[in-house]
Amino acid sequence: MDRGIIKQHLKEIGCEVKKEIQESEYRITAQIEGRIIELKARCDALEQKNLVQERSIVEPQTANQHIRQETKKRNVCIGSITESKEENVPILISQFMSPLSSCGITIDLADIDTAYRCGKAQKDQNIKIKFTKEHTANTIVRGSRELANKRLRMMEDLYQEGLDCRFLIRECIRNARVAGKTVTRNGNLAVIEGMEFQAVNETTLQIIRSEAW
Repeated sequence: MDRGIIKQHLKEIGCEVKKEIQESEYRITAQIEGRIIELKARCDALEQKNLVQERSIVEPQTANQHIRQETKKRNVCIGSITESKEENVPILISQFMSPLSSCGITIDLADIDTAYRCGKAQKDQNIKIKFTKEHTANTIVRGSRELANKRLRMMEDLYQEGLDCRFLIRECIRNARVAGKTVTRNGNLAVIEGMEFQAVNETTLQIIRSEAW
């Protein structure tokens, strides 16, 4: 057979092989890409399902914590009152009523549900006072500075999360004042240069309002 014809046949065979290889590559690539898209869709669906499940768990927990904290708003803890062996509820009430009166804080005995010692201290544990009205507890909270002058510690009855958030707000306010900024406090919010900050957790502050808004 003529050498030129052989070369032409080999060239044609080479082109056909090359074409088949390219078609196979395109087909395999398309299959892989289709599989990747399918797997990504499944992963997205699973991720969305996990988010829904997490939300279904977190939301009731958050609501439960809120309810529990709401009930604690009627409670106040007072420390630095010497403990005695003969204590009972009437004695405990009289022990904190006297310093409250000396600070000009008057409360109705009918507003007191109960009182008892609590805490981790081995002696002179805090006295937790459970009131029937949140307003009465707030009255004592507002008098915390006067009580501090009597060397009595007044504390709101907060869960650890609330205590952590409160600590972060105080740190935020202290740092802002050191920096010479205008700072006020509005409950659990820090108002710095017209911007309101709220503690989301023990490490995160969230801006909830700005004068520029």
